[in-house]
Amino acid sequence: MKVYKRGMPTEGLAPAGFLRAANAKIYGAEPKDSIRIDSGSLEGPYAVGVWSVEKGEFDLPYGGTEFVTILEGRVVVTHGGQSHELGPGDTFFTPKGETVHWKVLENLKKAFIVIL
Repeated sequence: MKVYKRGMPTEGLAPAGFLRAANAKIYGAEPKDSIRIDSGSLEGPYAVGVWSVEKGEFDLPYGGTEFVTILEGRVVVTHGGQSHELGPGDTFFTPKGETVHWKVLENLKKAFIVIL
């Protein structure tokens, strides 16, 4: 069993370069990001883990269906004209094929499950 709690230390994150790999449109400097996969693989059919990203702004296209819980930091996510400011303990779901605008206000860590 793996437990993901707000504010808990998350060890073993490795530099990811995920935004570039996902063809995200980045506004300004590219934020550094790191990832730890706890189960599955980003090659499919699913992955579970923790992702962190520094402050920044980008449009992220979703190559899979994803369920996210924010562990640390703050972000404003915008899709379809609706914006939501999220912080520790907040959760959201994004279907495959959507593009979401992220404005990371504070360095962020999220727990995720993605079905590719």
